[in-house]
Amino acid sequence: KRKDGQRHAHAIFSMDSREDANELLMGRVVVQSRVLRAKKNNSDPKRCVKCNTFGHIAEQCKAEHDVCARCAQKHRTGTCQVNDQQLFCANCRKTGHGAANRECPEFQRKLKERLKWDPERAYRLFVTRNPTTW
Repeated sequence: KRKDGQRHAHAIFSMDSREDANELLMGRVVVQSRVLRAKKNNSDPKRCVKCNTFGHIAEQCKAEHDVCARCAQKHRTGTCQVNDQQLFCANCRKTGHGAANRECPEFQRKLKERLKWDPERAYRLFVTRNPTTW
């Protein structure tokens, strides 16, 4: 959804082979006369939008109540009244940011866990037989 003043957008390309994907990652993409760089789409850890904890999605959530992503109270995030100075994270239980913040220590811990589970995520390219991708 485009917002007033929005200057950036994202696109996801699906390639038929690792080699094709690497060619795109090593080169440039031209969109409406703008030269862009592609990067590997390493998805984030799942975070439930109902309870705001990691590891599942809302459809699978067993929590009785919604937990706000901005203040960690029992209400829907969209109805939250707190200002940015009152943010409180439902995951790390610290002030200064909400549960969706990418700098959250708990989010960063989950990213590192995923790296252990899928070490290929650490590489800029998809690993192939070509040594330059290692």
